[in-house]
Amino acid sequence: MASEREVRDGLERFPVTWSVAATAAHAAAIALYIPLTVTARLASIVGNAVSAELPATELYTVQPRGFKRENIRASEIAETDTLSIGERSTADLTVVVVPGNPGHPLFYTAFMERLHKQAVAAATGREVCVMAISHLGHSPAAPARPCSYLEQSRHAADVVATLQRSNPRSEFVLVGHSIGCRLLLDMFAGNGAAAGWDESRVSRAVLLFPTVSFIGYSPNGFSNYPVMRCYSAMSAILEAARPAMKIGWLEPAASLRLGDAAPSTSVRALSEIFASESAANLLYMGLTEMTDVLGAPKLDRRAQEKLLFYIGGQCEKWVTRPDVEQLEREFLASDIRHCQEEIPHAFVLSHNETVADKTWEWVLNTIGS
Repeated sequence: MASEREVRDGLERFPVTWSVAATAAHAAAIALYIPLTVTARLASIVGNAVSAELPATELYTVQPRGFKRENIRASEIAETDTLSIGERSTADLTVVVVPGNPGHPLFYTAFMERLHKQAVAAATGREVCVMAISHLGHSPAAPARPCSYLEQSRHAADVVATLQRSNPRSEFVLVGHSIGCRLLLDMFAGNGAAAGWDESRVSRAVLLFPTVSFIGYSPNGFSNYPVMRCYSAMSAILEAARPAMKIGWLEPAASLRLGDAAPSTSVRALSEIFASESAANLLYMGLTEMTDVLGAPKLDRRAQEKLLFYIGGQCEKWVTRPDVEQLEREFLASDIRHCQEEIPHAFVLSHNETVADKTWEWVLNTIGS
């Protein structure tokens, strides 16, 4: 986690870093666009000749065994891809996972499965549904135009409100990851009320590895923001290459990129993203996160008491120490815990069971109270 001095030093280097990266990205876009387009078209023709992929309606609706994957309508912009385990319409307790970026629900399959298993083993007498939602346009199963962070924030609140209306008897627990934690804070700060949710039915909000303020000033923000500023150039490159991006060809590369410990559903999610417009959409959301996510919203004591923060440890590169100290000063009524293990920010690639067990323990101590 970066110190205040490291943040200050990074700020001094930032304009130079951005200039170099921006120039390189735009030059690459100009140099690569035509050859990439031609190569991708040829690869697409060859690929179609030797192997046929499923129609888009089937290609992007693959669901893991025991899960239900369906689109719901909660926004005027587009539908939302959801993945659930347990019966949503009759659940006494609904756990909603609001993802980080990328916001594809398949990334959270193993985490959700473990969480649901713990809920069943606890034998509380409750019927439990655990579900993850997508961000707008981050899953090709529910395509959408590129949406900003502010649009995604309103969308997440709309989804929770819609889920509450679909099951008026269920208690709700919200679980956020990374930027999903900031979306939860926005709900409590006003987006939830604007969407028509019932805050009294939310018994707990667990914020895992939260990135809730000044993301652009974190160590990873410094390295990623310059590339994201070149959104137009990067999206042009992705668009040129997409005809050759077939799921069957992408999965080996995605598996290599994510590592041996990554669940197969995470490999599938990343492959779906790069085989579609979703790659450019998550890049655009990331760009607007850097510019729009500044100070954390102010919440009253009643809302703060529902929050449990689980802050990343020494390997956390999306948060700075001054931000954590500020959060501890502003959220005095919240339960703030620090990760003592070497669990990475993207825990869904390697530490699903560990984090799910902790999450269920925190939920179990709260539900029904």
